[in-house]
Amino acid sequence: MTQSLTSTRQAASSGRRAELDLLFLCARMSLDLASTDAARSVLARRIDWEAFLDDARRQRVIPLVHRTLSSMDAGLVPHEVLMRLQTESRQTSWANLKLTAELVRVLDVLAADEIPAVPYKGPALATFVYGDVALRQFGDLDIILHASDVERARESLGALGYRTAFDMTGKDVTLFHERLGVTLEVHWSITGDRHPVQIPPQRLWKNLQSSSLGGHPILAHTTEDLLWILCVHGGQHRWERLSWLCDVAEIVRGKPIDWDRAMHNATDLRARRTMLLGLQLARDLLGAPVPPQVERAIDSDPLLKQLAGHVQAYLVAPTAAQEDLGDLERYYVMLGEHLGDRLRIALRQAVPYLAPSRKDKEILRLPWYLSWMLYLVRPVRLARSYGLMPLRRMLKGLFES
Repeated sequence: MTQSLTSTRQAASSGRRAELDLLFLCARMSLDLASTDAARSVLARRIDWEAFLDDARRQRVIPLVHRTLSSMDAGLVPHEVLMRLQTESRQTSWANLKLTAELVRVLDVLAADEIPAVPYKGPALATFVYGDVALRQFGDLDIILHASDVERARESLGALGYRTAFDMTGKDVTLFHERLGVTLEVHWSITGDRHPVQIPPQRLWKNLQSSSLGGHPILAHTTEDLLWILCVHGGQHRWERLSWLCDVAEIVRGKPIDWDRAMHNATDLRARRTMLLGLQLARDLLGAPVPPQVERAIDSDPLLKQLAGHVQAYLVAPTAAQEDLGDLERYYVMLGEHLGDRLRIALRQAVPYLAPSRKDKEILRLPWYLSWMLYLVRPVRLARSYGLMPLRRMLKGLFES
């Protein structure tokens, strides 16, 4: 397998289905005249409505799609499709309202124990970006705490019925309320060791401002910081959901932004390329009107087109793509803005693959004092199984700029 990053899943990206064209036009708060005409043109084509609905569900954009299609001329969309969208949108609305009420309860308990908390994604983001908690799909709650407050918070939330669902990672712990069926992720950082951008946890507490959620006072990030936070999150997950790009697109479309500050903040965190990738995807797929200075920044980075093509290929694939070994790792490496960053990312990506596996130990049974030899056997066995192409792809990503 010798495909380059940009040619990965070429068949999936060379010609989009009408259903996807329609989805990208509908996943917005509103359509301008040109986009409305484009949507009508797509609706004149043959639409596989079951495939369209499946795409909308997978991409978590049902409420936005329902809002847009309901505003179209009568007869362009089958009544049954509109009814199904309406039903699912109402279900989302009820679920979101319940989660919003639970988030307020969680924040009240933490505030009573003098534990500062910042709502992350979920209801707070839906309210800020869309002005309506029902227009963004989410299935759990997220909050950011100081690392020093996590244990106290677990005790406080334990009194509410939350129990640890999974072991702590290096950046968060997942709690679950069995009676309510609510998952709560408690973060003290938003990036892990293997992620391409490393955000210092203390940076998440800079430039906070007061906001509100259903009349309840909350802490919130500034719009300029929210942009890089969302782009770092989406980038490290390779923008696997269109809804994450919708958040970025609607912020660009509807919020006042100090672009000089936004670019400076991202550059300072070595997340400039990561943020520009999110903005480019929001522009190309969802028509987000990025300003001239952002256009120039995108055009000046030769790797962004390749990275965007890679993301789009996987975003539009109807099922989970089976990628070549090394593709994701090279994507991560290419997001690094400096050689030092790329070396760090490559090392972090390589370590899990180079650690001896159970099979390696079975193949070469050694006494403990010779166990170091397994680290020499492992690369040889991987090269025999997969060839050198994954390593070559990663090395190429290291030195591209």
